[in-house]
Amino acid sequence: MAISVSLSPSISPVTVSLSRSGRRSVLHPELSIDENNWAVTVADLGPCALNLWLGWAGHAVVVIESLENGTYRMRRGELLKGVRFEETSLDGLRQGANGKILPEDFRRSETWVKAKALVQTMIDEISTEADRGEPIQVPALGWGNCLKWSKRKIALLNVSLPWTFFSLPICAIDAPEKVLKRERKIGSGMILLAAIVALLGGFAIASLIAMGTALALATAPNYPQKT
Repeated sequence: MAISVSLSPSISPVTVSLSRSGRRSVLHPELSIDENNWAVTVADLGPCALNLWLGWAGHAVVVIESLENGTYRMRRGELLKGVRFEETSLDGLRQGANGKILPEDFRRSETWVKAKALVQTMIDEISTEADRGEPIQVPALGWGNCLKWSKRKIALLNVSLPWTFFSLPICAIDAPEKVLKRERKIGSGMILLAAIVALLGGFAIASLIAMGTALALATAPNYPQKT
């Protein structure tokens, strides 16, 4: 919004830019968005199918929150047989992938607040894919295509989901500190397993388990803990 102020007949009007007031993100209320900074979150809307061949029970979607001309919008992009991009709401997300109502704290990643222009680039790519109406195959080696697709989209914003080694990929859709805590807990269990195997005489196997676990934990990002 701009206001022209006439100071005197001999002075040209001065344009003063006033940014519109922002509002809180619905998915992460501690963050704010405005006309120039929009929010993106990856959410897991619950089990939609379970592929027993290294599959995962979940459905990943990319959620975009924006403020446009003073109006709040929430949209979701997702890979089904093809790409779908549509308006949604918190209640709409809570319907889940299989119609089962999800709790208000359903699993979601951290929210990234990025410049409107950068987010618009991602929106344009999703919209183009949706308009084609063609099935999109994402090489996934057995894992969920919708998750792989979501990761590719947020990569356009120069962000990524947390690292996982022991957990299923679905566990990456969560707050980073929760992911790291879960990974360390499972890693500790693996070390205990190695100790038990060693006591039973399987020193070579135990050594491999211990070395692999130590390497995995050593390469885990040290995400800052939220207070």
